[in-house]
Amino acid sequence: MIPAISTEIPEIDWTAAERDAVDLCWTCAKLSQWGRRVRERGSGFPSMAATERARVGRGGTYTGPHMTDDLVELDRLIQRSPPQHKRMIVEAYTKHGRSRDHAARLGLSVRNYWRRKSQAELYVCRRLQVLAQQG
Repeated sequence: MIPAISTEIPEIDWTAAERDAVDLCWTCAKLSQWGRRVRERGSGFPSMAATERARVGRGGTYTGPHMTDDLVELDRLIQRSPPQHKRMIVEAYTKHGRSRDHAARLGLSVRNYWRRKSQAELYVCRRLQVLAQQG
């Protein structure tokens, strides 16, 4: 006879620092998904002027996959973020390049780029926690 496999998930006793680290990792993963979807769609945060797109024949409608509800909520949160955080998130997650490329586009040193990116990610993480508690 085969013993039954328990389907209960053991409760993990996380410290506050461990919970914060997990929340931040989850937020960064969601930001990565959001950035890939924004790059696919080419919407929300344009990388090229509409007149230039029309000139080179890249206009039209998007027929690819749409954002899931959680990514739409994240998109709204990013759009309502303070400009300094929005700028960092958009650059880091929707544009291609290494950290020094991102830093150069923003006019920052690489060290300041990483510091500001971390601050912006932490801001998004905390706002998502507030939204989760509200609703």
